[in-house]
Amino acid sequence: MRFLLEIETQMDKILQNTSEISKVVIPNVISISKRIFVFILILHTSFLFGCSAILKQGVTPEGEKVYLGHTPIESTPAYENFLRSSKSETAKLYYLLDRIKDSKELAYYFEGSRYSWMEAYAAGTWVLWRHYKKGENAKSFLRREVSRYPGPAQTAYIKFPDGLSHLTYHVLVNELELLDQTHPQNMNSNSTSKNKF
Repeated sequence: MRFLLEIETQMDKILQNTSEISKVVIPNVISISKRIFVFILILHTSFLFGCSAILKQGVTPEGEKVYLGHTPIESTPAYENFLRSSKSETAKLYYLLDRIKDSKELAYYFEGSRYSWMEAYAAGTWVLWRHYKKGENAKSFLRREVSRYPGPAQTAYIKFPDGLSHLTYHVLVNELELLDQTHPQNMNSNSTSKNKF
């Protein structure tokens, strides 16, 4: 803050001496303005992304996929619920909600605000009930509802205990792919099943 006050004071002195402006000062003022702009941009970006300016796309720096919870998933309540379901595209989305419910240590961010697992679960349930079109592919639904926000201020991302932040869409797609690999029979599941869940 002191640095900015010093710059402002120097700029005031320079502007008072107009004869010097045309010779030397204008290039210096422009240079200082550029530095201030870059500094503010970096600060803004850091706060916007929770001091983690780079959002990962569901993959660790070592190249491993990131998931909401523990793997393998066979012994998780979410997978057990899925096995008792119709195994439809809707059931896959409920599986994701169950995985969110079981991942209490994660922080969910949307439009710059932080949400708990409970708030993310409630919001996900609300979106599913109001925006899901019967028979729609689970990945298409996620693409439409989770990744549709273009600006960084609206980006949905998840902050993990290791401090890394990943875009929500990519983590959820990883979860769906893991589910498909674990239970291959559901790859082309019949979404016309009479079971609702």
